[in-house]
Amino acid sequence: MCPHCIDVECDNGSVCHRGLFAASSDVFSPLAAGPHSSTKKSSSLGQFESEHLFPHAALKLSGIGFNYQSEPTLSIPYVVHRAGQGGAGGGVTSTGSSSVASAWSSHLGTLARSDFPAALRLAVIDQLNAHYVNGNLSNAVAMQIIRVVNGHAGLGRLNAEQAGEINNMIADFYFRHSKG
Repeated sequence: MCPHCIDVECDNGSVCHRGLFAASSDVFSPLAAGPHSSTKKSSSLGQFESEHLFPHAALKLSGIGFNYQSEPTLSIPYVVHRAGQGGAGGGVTSTGSSSVASAWSSHLGTLARSDFPAALRLAVIDQLNAHYVNGNLSNAVAMQIIRVVNGHAGLGRLNAEQAGEINNMIADFYFRHSKG
């Protein structure tokens, strides 16, 4: 399966012509997913926002050592980050201090203390649902979320097998819910 287009027939860009096979550069810019300090530079108020799967409050509560600027993030449409469906989570409940946002942050942070992969899985599901409900679920979004999961694995918060299981869940969700 290609990590760029999530197509089982494509071998690392042999069909989609991304990655090593790209004509110029990879279709996913370094700013599409990566550390917050990088993705926030591509944010334009009203267009895109740098999204943490784990809200700041959840990271603090988890007891995991972190640097907020280095946390894995993705760039998402402003409307998904700020004005999504109430209670859908992800960009919806991770922003602000509503009772839903506070409860979600508390739940993720508490769970992450004992089982970070399970907490990340919930945050990923929440993020996917926010994009789906807002009509923004795409291959690019799925790939950004996979990159964020891999970023957490790179920080040692989950192993390769755990990251692979979550990434397979992302691909499955995308294929079951995508319009194309």
